[in-house]
Amino acid sequence: MFNLPKMKTAAVQSLESQSTLSTRGKVATLFQDEDASGAALFIGCSLILGEVDEWTAWHPETIRMELQDELKLSHIDDDVFGRLMAIVTILTTDLFYQDLPSFIELCNVLAGSPSMLNVFDVADVYELSSAIMAAQFVDDEEKYSEEIRGYIGHMLAEEGFSKPPAFLKMAEMPTGSYSLQESLEDAEILGGAVESERMRAEELAAFQQADAAEMLMQIESLGIDVQGILANS
Repeated sequence: MFNLPKMKTAAVQSLESQSTLSTRGKVATLFQDEDASGAALFIGCSLILGEVDEWTAWHPETIRMELQDELKLSHIDDDVFGRLMAIVTILTTDLFYQDLPSFIELCNVLAGSPSMLNVFDVADVYELSSAIMAAQFVDDEEKYSEEIRGYIGHMLAEEGFSKPPAFLKMAEMPTGSYSLQESLEDAEILGGAVESERMRAEELAAFQQADAAEMLMQIESLGIDVQGILANS
């Protein structure tokens, strides 16, 4: 079973500013990576700008300018910066946990989905899984609104799940979500449906594990003892 790595808010806040030449170089490299994780970007930013409670209260453009100045970067990609600010939003508001439109938007941002002007973009199971992992890695909050839990359940049902995987146990499956035993009388068809769902669950777990491994590798590239912090979280 996939075990979600959790760093927790207190561990993030305890990270000390390490604005050495070496650290700035590592963080600058991360901010130039188009695939950088929101959680890794947030930790890198904290190493450069210091006290989390202080810099997260700044205006986004102030954060961008301070980072560009400290890291000697002429430009930070909007999508990369957007993932950083998505984590800031998660830590400083309850929008990710209580407001469905914000949840969907933040999931898409953290998953790296390209934004489309005036086009509603649903967050699929893989995108919301990636975003929830990043959020729960750095934040203690895990209480999602009923509407958001229902949305997660709906998207799982759309992907052919009859019950949520352990990682997404907060999901509330649709009331009319099919019961394989009741809706499929033919044993051969039932067996095929069960096998199909098992394969989907394995694919999702493999995606989550790879996503988590990539995030942890990016954080370790900053010189952070991730395993040591996780052990004490």
